[in-house]
Amino acid sequence: MIWGAFVEIIKSVFLLVVGALVKKKFEKNVKLVAYYEHVSVFKHTPPGGNSTNVFSHSVILRNNGASGATTVRIHHLNLPNFHIWPDIAHRVENLANGSADIVIPIMVPKEQITISYLYFPPLTYDQINSGIKCDQGFAQQIEVILQPKIKKWFVRTVWFFLINGIVSISYFIYLLYQWLSLKFV
Repeated sequence: MIWGAFVEIIKSVFLLVVGALVKKKFEKNVKLVAYYEHVSVFKHTPPGGNSTNVFSHSVILRNNGASGATTVRIHHLNLPNFHIWPDIAHRVENLANGSADIVIPIMVPKEQITISYLYFPPLTYDQINSGIKCDQGFAQQIEVILQPKIKKWFVRTVWFFLINGIVSISYFIYLLYQWLSLKFV
């Protein structure tokens, strides 16, 4: 009798997880992610002039979702010289407080762009970008750490052993329950 209730609970949890995974897989959503590619400084000496530092950084913006991101706004506290690659339709909106937005009308699913900035002291990279959003919500800023890519066969092997372990533990719990119910009834 108790075992039937336990099975119903496990079945309900399993169906809930499967339903969430199916919804996530087939729902058309926008998933805008952004990360800094690099921050660098160059020493520039013009002919017959004093040397000066030139700063540069890039922001990678990607729509990982299955639906287009509309009215993408890259907000800047200070907007220096910039270049967007690959070329994409955009406009610059200067705001009343002196800040500016680069506005991209739409980013289709799986589209990725790189925005490169070039600027001079006293401006630094942390005084430039101030957030990214679209009509569907805010972009997720992720930290990127270079690491070797794990082989698919290794990941599949780990999943095999993980699932095998979960099934084995579940079966062991079932056998323990049967043994305890026979022993103490």
